[in-house]
Amino acid sequence: MKKFVICLLLVVFFATGTYLGCMVLISIDRFPPNEKVRAELVHQGELLIGAIEEYHSVHSVYPADLLDLDLPARVQIVHPIYGPWKYVPYEDGTGFRIKLGDYGKHLIELHWDSDSRNWYVDT
Repeated sequence: MKKFVICLLLVVFFATGTYLGCMVLISIDRFPPNEKVRAELVHQGELLIGAIEEYHSVHSVYPADLLDLDLPARVQIVHPIYGPWKYVPYEDGTGFRIKLGDYGKHLIELHWDSDSRNWYVDT
């Protein structure tokens, strides 16, 4: 468990030249997603990979953008908490990589690339 504390010092000056200092402590608990959430994120990624691979098998090229895909409703391109899936086709057209999350913001980051065909999950 990681706990971050943000300190904020407020100083208010009055017309008389006196000031009132006030310290506000805000505690924010951040937790990485549990195993069930991680498994669901990987499952969403697998559905996305399947749609990208299907596009490639029909068109013989990888899509330029995820918006080029005809995705079923169950595939979320933008996750409500972890943001959008980032898709990067290789410049030489031989494959692609996808990514979700930002460790600094969400305490999770998922990567997959078509070369290794493996997931890297950082929590």
